[in-house]
Amino acid sequence: MIVLGIDPGTANTGYGVVERRCGRLFALDGGVIATRPEAPMQIRLAHIHRRVCELMDEHLVTVVSMEDIYFGRNAARRFRITRRRTRSCRSGKRSPASSPTARPWRWAPASSR
Repeated sequence: MIVLGIDPGTANTGYGVVERRCGRLFALDGGVIATRPEAPMQIRLAHIHRRVCELMDEHLVTVVSMEDIYFGRNAARRFRITRRRTRSCRSGKRSPASSPTARPWRWAPASSR
């Protein structure tokens, strides 16, 4: 099983790819999908979408896991991150290399630390 974990953000979207083999986890890839702050939102979201699809194709991802969003009381930030999270979720569903049985997962921010 190969898992792509996504941590959506307003300026940067973090990711990690791990594989479970013989009861152990192996880190395959990890990094940040950075966007230019001055770019229009639709350009930034398209960039995130393309990169997530590339990662899924490159690693033959079978499960996509995305961190649930914690905002506190900042509604404007909630809107921006939700748009990025939606784009990343769509990437997982539309990647040609992704398995038709690929399962999406969500986790709470505190549960992964």
